[in-house]
Amino acid sequence: MAFRFRKSFKVAPGVRLNVGKRGVSTSVGGKGLRVNTSSRGVSVGSSIPGTGISYNKRLTSTSKNSKHRKNKSQRAKKKTIRGTLPNSK
Repeated sequence: MAFRFRKSFKVAPGVRLNVGKRGVSTSVGGKGLRVNTSSRGVSVGSSIPGTGISYNKRLTSTSKNSKHRKNKSQRAKKKTIRGTLPNSK
């Protein structure tokens, strides 16, 4: 089991500064709708208060995350190509 660290500070009504192990982010909005900006990109979240039902959507991502996903995808393609070639002895 891993330990997590997160602390949230109320800066103004509807604005929060979130500090975690990996960095700092800012959330703007209320209980039903919020926009979060961090080093990972921008995301929007909506919820129905009191029900536990919520939805999050990442709008943008940093080039670092995009590059990582692209490299991972390329590695998977290379494995597939290697797996389909017959072994030559």
